[in-house]
Amino acid sequence: MTASATSLPNAQPYIGTDQIIVGNGNMLTITHVGNTTLTGLRKSLHLNEVLCVPANHKNLLFIRRFCCDNDCFFELDANGFRVKDNKTETVLLTGCSSDGLYHIQTAPHIARQIAYYGQRTTQEVWHA
Repeated sequence: MTASATSLPNAQPYIGTDQIIVGNGNMLTITHVGNTTLTGLRKSLHLNEVLCVPANHKNLLFIRRFCCDNDCFFELDANGFRVKDNKTETVLLTGCSSDGLYHIQTAPHIARQIAYYGQRTTQEVWHA
């Protein structure tokens, strides 16, 4: 669930009367629905049928749907989470925990740029 339809590349207007009920009992309107992907450590992870709810203040993930769509499972602890492949148990995604929520980083292009940054050096410097 996201607050902004611009985060969904193929967002379509939501046709229906369903609403989201939040903890305080308020009903939030769904305006759009769409799909997107997250760049994982080893592969792209699909987010299907993401609801756009402009009155929502946090992007939220339906873990069961995510696990079914990506053939994976979550491991959670007090410090963070790991998403692992069901078959190989390879780590696909990691994140931290704060303020009672588990956070997924949503700026993968920055991580890719940093990951490929390097400078050639001599063996003497490398082993110093």
